[in-house]
Amino acid sequence: MRQAIPVEQQVALALFHLAHGGSYRVLENQYAVARRTASKVVRRFAEGVLEVFANECGYPNAQRKTEIMEEFAVDSMPGRACRAV
Repeated sequence: MRQAIPVEQQVALALFHLAHGGSYRVLENQYAVARRTASKVVRRFAEGVLEVFANECGYPNAQRKTEIMEEFAVDSMPGRACRAV
């Protein structure tokens, strides 16, 4: 039986994938895990983030969509996103 991948490595793998958007082959080489394992880790991480931040993540309602579009029209970047960066 193989040893479990440490949580820290799983988080790093998932964040790397989300930040770079590369293929699972890149993750396979970078983190020495099988592509299928990398896929499972990324999926499990994303599901966990969505579960923990369920109230923060989601699709905006019609009014919020309009506000976001107006922010893009004025600044080419929503104000909240600029402050977050």
